[in-house]
Amino acid sequence: MPAMNERTRSTAARIAPVLIAFLLQVGITPQISLLGGRFNFLVASAAALAPGMQPGRAAALGFGCGLAFDLTGSVPVGMTSLILSITCFALATSTQGMPLGLSAAGVRLTGLGILAVELASGLGLFFMGVEGSLVQALFVHGFVSAVLTTAAAVPLLRLTPADTASRGFSARSRGGTRYKALR
Repeated sequence: MPAMNERTRSTAARIAPVLIAFLLQVGITPQISLLGGRFNFLVASAAALAPGMQPGRAAALGFGCGLAFDLTGSVPVGMTSLILSITCFALATSTQGMPLGLSAAGVRLTGLGILAVELASGLGLFFMGVEGSLVQALFVHGFVSAVLTTAAAVPLLRLTPADTASRGFSARSRGGTRYKALR
């Protein structure tokens, strides 16, 4: 059996967590509610995978995960997909394509992205009249859901492909010269 090339392996490593998150979102999330907040596995997977991607692909991932969340949840269609695509684009741009993986910086950045998505979603639901109270929209839907979703993102950060060794500095020469030649 021929070995998979690096691009196929990287694509499969990015699609598998999203499919797992979709199945968890559909199967488990409607049954679990802690302190009024809910897990959002699709937001967790998009925020965990976005830092290692190109900004355009990260925005497409955020849009797809947001649309899947909108279609499986009881929220207005398109709101989460817009918020998540902007957040994933910002996460990918801020890390410049370097996957963070399960590190302190990765958990912090992913948690901040998830908090931004959940607070913006809570505000959007309040202004659309779905949530009756601003306090409930921000603290229950926003903050508690962000904490739960960040907890769900930690195992997904472990699954992110970490190819940081190929992008860093090394003491070994890669066949090039140190000086530019005049042409």
